[in-house]
Amino acid sequence: MESRTKPADKFTIISELARRRGFFWQAYEMYGGVSGFITYGDIGARLKRKIEDKVREIFSRKIGIMEIEAPIIAPGKVFEASGHVENFKEPMVECLKCKRKIRADHLLQETIGISPSEAEKLGLKEIKEVIEKHGIKCPDCGGSLSEPRYFLTMFTTTIGPYSDAIGYGRPEA
Repeated sequence: MESRTKPADKFTIISELARRRGFFWQAYEMYGGVSGFITYGDIGARLKRKIEDKVREIFSRKIGIMEIEAPIIAPGKVFEASGHVENFKEPMVECLKCKRKIRADHLLQETIGISPSEAEKLGLKEIKEVIEKHGIKCPDCGGSLSEPRYFLTMFTTTIGPYSDAIGYGRPEA
């Protein structure tokens, strides 16, 4: 018998179950939370460690790949040279009414149903045209949206007491 539950629905169901059972929950939730930041509960932390140990067993012990542990923050020059600063950008729009910032590619996927690969191909000009053509508004308050612009998805910080030393968090950290 084939399941009629959509993949997104399954993800939501499993995520909610994991939250209720204490595997993980949104970090700093009592202060409004931050998208993408999670806190692992006891069961979630143990499961995460078991997965990490299995990866180590496969790659280090069986294949012979050496493990290293590097700082999470690196000087900006590292990520400029690798192309990360130029390429880790995503399109976003901001609601002019409630000020919510929204990934433009995700908004188009949710509102008009284009695929992630189609959304990824669109430049800022095309995103603006699609938003205008379909009359897309803020999903929270119905407000108008700003011009699309890129935002850097890498965590940016300063290194040391002077602000001229820029650093970035490793994207995979």
